[in-house]
Amino acid sequence: MIRLLKHRLMVSSFWLVIVFWFAGYSLASESDEGRSGRPNIIIILADDLGYGDIGAYNQASQTFLQTPHIDKLAESGAQFNAGYVAAAVCSPSRAALMTGRYPQRYGYHFNDNSRQGLPLNEKTIAERLKEVGYRTGLVGKWQLGWSADQKPNQRGFDYFFGMRSGTIYIPPETDGVETWLPRGEGFAGNLSVFRAGTEIVIGQSLTNRSKSPLYRNDKEVLDSGYLTETLTSEAKRFIERNQDQPFFLYLAHYAPHAPLQATKKYLDSFADVKPLQRKIYLSMVKAVDDSVGTILTTVRDLGLAENTLTIFLSDNGCAKYLRGGCQNVPYSGGKRYHLEGGIRVPYVMHWPQTIPAARHDDMVSSLDILPTVMRASGIKEDLEDSLDGLDLMDYLAGTGNSMVREALFWRAGPNRAVRYDKWKLWKVNRTSKELASATPNGGLIKRLSSEGSPFGQETFLYDLSLDESERTNVADKFPSIVTKLERMLSEWDEQMQDPTVKSRRSTATFIEGSPVELIF
Repeated sequence: MIRLLKHRLMVSSFWLVIVFWFAGYSLASESDEGRSGRPNIIIILADDLGYGDIGAYNQASQTFLQTPHIDKLAESGAQFNAGYVAAAVCSPSRAALMTGRYPQRYGYHFNDNSRQGLPLNEKTIAERLKEVGYRTGLVGKWQLGWSADQKPNQRGFDYFFGMRSGTIYIPPETDGVETWLPRGEGFAGNLSVFRAGTEIVIGQSLTNRSKSPLYRNDKEVLDSGYLTETLTSEAKRFIERNQDQPFFLYLAHYAPHAPLQATKKYLDSFADVKPLQRKIYLSMVKAVDDSVGTILTTVRDLGLAENTLTIFLSDNGCAKYLRGGCQNVPYSGGKRYHLEGGIRVPYVMHWPQTIPAARHDDMVSSLDILPTVMRASGIKEDLEDSLDGLDLMDYLAGTGNSMVREALFWRAGPNRAVRYDKWKLWKVNRTSKELASATPNGGLIKRLSSEGSPFGQETFLYDLSLDESERTNVADKFPSIVTKLERMLSEWDEQMQDPTVKSRRSTATFIEGSPVELIF
C-alpha cells in the first residue's frame, strides 16, 4: 500500500513538473514574443531639411555635407528617392504622419490649423501603439494643438519633452554662438544678421529660452544648452528607461528650421563656408546627424538594434527665404511650394535583418509610416478603408509589387497638385505682378483675397522623367494629360474637406514668369 502510494506520488510529481515546465515555457515564450515580437519604433523627424543637404541624396557633396550617420542609415536601409510628405508646410505634414491619412480629409490644410489642433476623432500612431502595450514618447516639436485635450499626453504619448511654441535653440548671447534670421514679415523680404537682443523672425520674437520654455509633460524645465543636443540627450534617456519593453520614440527635431543658430562645436566644421546662413544651416544639419548617430549607438549598445525599426525623414523641403542657406537640389521650389522641392524629402527606413538595404525609386509617402508600423508591430486592425497610407513591409522585403501606388495628391486651400506616374500637375492661384515682385524671397503677406483668386489659376504640367527640376511647363502640349489629371484631382477632392480654418498667411512668387500665390 505504502509502495503504491509512493509510486502514485512520484507519478503525480512527475506530471506536475511537466505541467509547470510547459507552463513556464509558455509564459517565457509569450514574454519573449512580447519583447521581440513587437519591435521598437523610432521616428526621427527633421524640420525644413533640404533634399540636397544630406550626403546620401547629394553624392557630389557628400563629404562636404558631413552627414555620415544619416548616410550610413540610408546605405544599410531602404532609401526612398521618391519619398514624399503630404503637405509642403509643417503642421499638416505632421498631422498626416500621425494619422496615416491625408490631412485634407479632416480639413487640416494650413499651419494655422495648429491653433485648432488635430481633430480628436483622428487616432494617432501613438494612441494605436499605446493600446497594445508600447511605452510612447515625444521628444521635440508637436505643433498639433495646445488646448487641454490636444497636448501630446492626451494624444497617446506617455511622455513629452519639448516646447509648446516658438523656436530658439540657445540664448544668442552665449559665447561662440552664431545666429541668422530671415525677416519674413511684410513685403520687405530682407534678411539680417543677428547676434544679441530681439529681432522679428517669421512672425515671432527671438528673445531667450524663458519666452519659449521647455516642458517635461506639464512641468516647465529650465535649460540653456543647445536645443538639438538637449533633445538628443532626453531621447537617449527615454530609450534607456524603456529598453525592457516595446517603445515608440518620436524624436521631432526643431532643426534646421529658422532661426538659424549653431554653436562653435559645429561651426568650426564649416569655418570657410559662406554666406553665414549657409554656414549655420550646415552646422545645424550636422547637429541633427550627430543626434541620429547617438540614437543608433544607444540602440546598438543596449542590444536592441535588430528589434528596432528606425525611420528618418523631413516634414517638408527647406525654405527659399533662407536665400542660399539650404538646397533642395536637384528640385525647384521649397517649403510652401507643391513643386518637388517642397514635398519630396530625404526618407529612410532601417531595420536590420528585416528590411534589406536597397534604393527605391517608386513613390512612397509619409502617409505610409503608420500602416507600415502597424504591420511591423503585429497589430491586427482593419485599417485599409480608413487610411490613405500603404503598408510597405512586403514591398520592402521584395515580395510585393514593384509599383507601390498610382498617384499622390496635395492641397492647400485652392491650390492643388497630383503626381501620377511620371506626370505632375499643379493648379495654383495667380496673383499680381506687383505682389510677386514685392516678396522675392518668400516674405509673408496677410491673406487679403478670398479662397478664390480674381486672377484665376495657373496650370503647370511637368514630365518628371525628363524634367525632374520642373523647369518647363508642358500643359499646352499635353491637353489630354491635363484633363485626365484634373479629373483625378476632382475625384480625390470630393472625398476631402474644405479648410476648417482660414489661412492668414501666404506669399507670392514667380513660376516661369507667372505670378502665383502660395497659401499656407
